Amino acid sequence: MSYSMTSSGYPSPSSMGLPTSTQHMKVANKATAVRELQRNHKTHMVKLENMKPGIDMRPPKAYPHVQMNAKRMQIEAERNSAIERENKILLGKMYSIMNSEPAYKTEQRASVTSLNMTVRKQEYDRIARENQAIMQRILQRDSNFNRGRLDADWEVTQRYLHNISEYPFVLGMPTPSKKKGLKPLDMSTISGGASAVEAEAEAEAA
Repeated sequence: MSYSMTSSGYPSPSSMGLPTSTQHMKVANKATAVRELQRNHKTHMVKLENMKPGIDMRPPKAYPHVQMNAKRMQIEAERNSAIERENKILLGKMYSIMNSEPAYKTEQRASVTSLNMTVRKQEYDRIARENQAIMQRILQRDSNFNRGRLDADWEVTQRYLHNISEYPFVLGMPTPSKKKGLKPLDMSTISGGASAVEAEAEAEAA
């Protein structure tokens, strides 16, 4: 920051922000009053620079026993050691199970037999024989319908249909109905009627 210098080589009070006028004051000596104002202003600036805050904004003091909790670290170490010990025990059990012979190969287990096995087998054989007999009766039974007679009846029915049909008969299609045509007009009747009408008209005129 540059200041305007006086003839004596010192920065001027106006460039330093110091008061230089006493017009707002009633004093006997202006020079003395200006020096007093400047001295008070400098004292005020020094106090502002050295002023301390009323609220302590510094971080709180760090306590080693809070940052490094020895008890918590000890508990975690004991817990990790217990977990590791249990894992080793479990691994040993799994290894012994995988390398040992299965129990069903070494132990001689007593075979479980049913008390009514013979009765159930006899019942099963009886049901199988009855089913076989029913199937044989079904296969050996003659049909109630005579296919040859049915075919002959159908041929007779088709012959009847052809005889009564005006158009070629097609099974499954409706038979077209006969259309009634108009009778042709008799021209002699029409001419005779016209001559009779003319005769009546001449008689009325006479």
